Amino acid sequence: MIYRNFPKTNTPVSVVSLGAEHLLQVDRATCIDVVSAAIDHEMNYIDLFMSEDYVRDNIGTALKGRRDKVMIAGHLGNTQKEGQAFRTRELGLCEQYFDELLTRLDTDYIDILMLHNIDELEDAKTCLDPDGFLGLAQKYLKAGKARMLGFSSHSPKVAAYLANAGIFDATLFSINPLFDLMPEEATLEEMFDEGRQQETAQHATAAASARTAFYRQCEAQDIGIVVMKAYAAGAMFKQGWTPEQCIAYALSRPGVVSVAAGCRSVAEVEAAAAYVNATEAQRDYTLLMQSAHWNAEGICMYCNHCLPCAAQLDIAAITRLLHRFQEGDHNAREAYRALAHNGGECVACGGCATRCPFNVDAPGNMRLAHELMG
Repeated sequence: MIYRNFPKTNTPVSVVSLGAEHLLQVDRATCIDVVSAAIDHEMNYIDLFMSEDYVRDNIGTALKGRRDKVMIAGHLGNTQKEGQAFRTRELGLCEQYFDELLTRLDTDYIDILMLHNIDELEDAKTCLDPDGFLGLAQKYLKAGKARMLGFSSHSPKVAAYLANAGIFDATLFSINPLFDLMPEEATLEEMFDEGRQQETAQHATAAASARTAFYRQCEAQDIGIVVMKAYAAGAMFKQGWTPEQCIAYALSRPGVVSVAAGCRSVAEVEAAAAYVNATEAQRDYTLLMQSAHWNAEGICMYCNHCLPCAAQLDIAAITRLLHRFQEGDHNAREAYRALAHNGGECVACGGCATRCPFNVDAPGNMRLAHELMG
């Protein structure tokens, strides 16, 4: 397995992890087998947002004797109402379901306590109330029943607002090539609508800017992004993408520490784990991005296909620092000046431009980076 760290706590996390949502639809034996297979592949993170008793019990059984092998992300605010999942900020109900989660998993703590599914600005304000929802989360942190604090969201605008609170260690956020280039205001339902997807090309630049700005914000503020919906509910497979390519794309985004792959079978766990030993060719998504109707013309994807550089520049790293600086992160200047080779050394030979699959003006970015940060 390959590991990255949650930056604030320096906690290692496997780059491929398990999203447990699909385990709602499988029988007990399959659920246990899937969780066991993930642990066998050294996936050390499981996102468990579901409130249903049976799936919590099944996962608890799978973790017996192996709890120390994984981090559990439990969600505060996802409960039950009339037998269905119900998002709420009612403190008593939230407390009831969190305490039951600990009991059913037979554990004393949750590694990451996620404030669940915050997609509206007013809800975000409610969730940040220190005398309300946030106060309940902080109570669990102080008692040692939770070790890190995170939030889940699908909205880059709302997620950016939450990140600015300066209190979060992690976020669960949806990332894939299709979503990244949808208009910022698109709803989750629209993201899955094929007709709406066909309209993305004209909005691609603005959409990529809005979402990528959030990823850079997380990177600058040391908030580790765990990716959900990396496969876009299978939509990426219909476009010819493989699990390895979807995971590679998500891991190339700024701030990402892990991709929680939704798996409903041991075979799907194996397919996700295959990323670790995949060749660069198997991970390469360049041609798919070029031919997709959401192709990212002119947008740097930090993929380093522009290399090798005649001046030994890490073009992607310099471009990422440039973007961070432009977003207002002035720590990027210090990082830029610490580079072994910087944009001022660019000889403008043009080789990078001919190799870039997205027609990015890399020499122009090198010049601009040095003008602003050199």
